[in-house]
Amino acid sequence: MPEASTYTEVLVPRLLAPWAEVLVDALEPVAGTTIVDVATRSGAVARAVARRLGRIGRVLACDPSPELIAAALAITRESGAAPITYARAEGDALPYPDGIAAGVTCQHHVRVDSDPAMTLLEMHRVCAPGGRLVLAAWRRPDDSPVFAALWSAAVDHFGTDEEGGAQWSIADPDVLIETARRAGWHDIDVIDRDLPIEFGGGPAEVVDVLNLTRLRERLNALDADTHAELIRRTTESLGSLVEHDGAVRSRTGAHFLLARA
Repeated sequence: MPEASTYTEVLVPRLLAPWAEVLVDALEPVAGTTIVDVATRSGAVARAVARRLGRIGRVLACDPSPELIAAALAITRESGAAPITYARAEGDALPYPDGIAAGVTCQHHVRVDSDPAMTLLEMHRVCAPGGRLVLAAWRRPDDSPVFAALWSAAVDHFGTDEEGGAQWSIADPDVLIETARRAGWHDIDVIDRDLPIEFGGGPAEVVDVLNLTRLRERLNALDADTHAELIRRTTESLGSLVEHDGAVRSRTGAHFLLARA
């Protein structure tokens, strides 16, 4: 499954869209303002913000992946929602003027293998004084049991844990707070949230999540038998999370970093 379709068909409805609503609740966007969404991927947060802004306002959304930007652009604008302008850009080099935004968002993509300090500094630069930052970061893998089980199976299958561990956002709230403070943010707080998650397609659908990690190329190189073996390992690792109807159900946990420019 290609990266973009994994997002739009699996991760958005199962995971990212529900979390986007929680994020936008925390942002409390005001009609008529501009919001910047960093690492928008296929636009789940951008669309949620646009719905809250209504016709008055705009969303500027960026992501480094051309495939995911294309996927976001392919989604029809919702009636009554603010316009969204998509751009291809890294989080540490935002293509927006200083102070353009009343709020800045980022969902689960400021990671331990990126440069979170530069990204938070750029977010601060484009945010107007008094503007709001809401950044969602996954908690430890054990707080999202489906993904902990998936990484365990992937480590067992591929014989390494480097790739799996690098997918997680900054899990330490103290690190989040200190990184934001050094980037110039103030009134900083971190709150924890949990949401249920369901993969109706079962363990095979869970394995598709690896298309969003550094293991994507290795996953796609597997022959049918080896891929089936990975699904078997994942099923074993998931254990009781696989229910009688074959669906995988559990919870996910995230930190929400809240701050003001």
